[in-house]
Formats: sequence, structure tokens, C-alpha cells
Amino acid sequence: MNRFMHIKIKNVEKPTKYIPAIRKYNGDSIGDIKNRIMTGYAASFDWFAPEDFMDYVNDIKPCHKFRSLIDELISQGAELAFFEQYGEDVEEITLEMLDNAIQMCENIRAQTDRENELRFGAEQ
Repeated sequence: MNRFMHIKIKNVEKPTKYIPAIRKYNGDSIGDIKNRIMTGYAASFDWFAPEDFMDYVNDIKPCHKFRSLIDELISQGAELAFFEQYGEDVEEITLEMLDNAIQMCENIRAQTDRENELRFGAEQ
């Protein structure tokens, strides 16, 4: 089942103002980004998508990249709403809830890394 976090920009009077930040985040076309800003979710994060190889090499965590986008949009004056989608269910959430989900993801990842180090280190 899919799990996404979505950002909706509520003040869309000047959507082009936010396009560069979103384009830097996902690389989509200007037209696609503008359309999404005007009609739905400006950007989304897929919790289960494989990491981009260069992000992995540079130790950039995808959830932190998404959170940086949020910070950048807020600094540009965007009024944001956040949504969590699990399967077909979509629920509006707070930024605090999103931050908690990111922290939980990081804790699970760190625990998995420690377990892998112990398991694979013991086999050598």
C-alpha cells in the first residue's frame, strides 16, 4: 500500500513564485508544477519510493529533502496545508505530525542500520 505526504499551497495568487523551489525538489516541468499548485498538491513525498542513487551517495535523506522544501516555501511566504495519504485515505495533518513521521522514519532507519552492522559484522 502506498503512503504519501502532500503539500498544498493555499495562497496561489502568484504560483510562479514557488516554482523554482519545487522544481529543485523534484525536477518536474514548470507547466506541471504550476498546474499542480493551482489544482492540487504542489509537491508530494512517497515514503516507499527507492532513494535516488546520488542522494544515497551524498547521504541526503529523501524525507529531509522534502522537509527542506517545506522550509523554503514557508520562507517565501507560502501558506501551506499538509496531507497524509495511505492507500485511498487522505487526511489533513499538521506540520508537527509530519515532523514526527519524519523523525520516526529516521529512528527506524537508524535502528535498521545498526542491526545490519551487527548482523553483517558478525558474519565476517
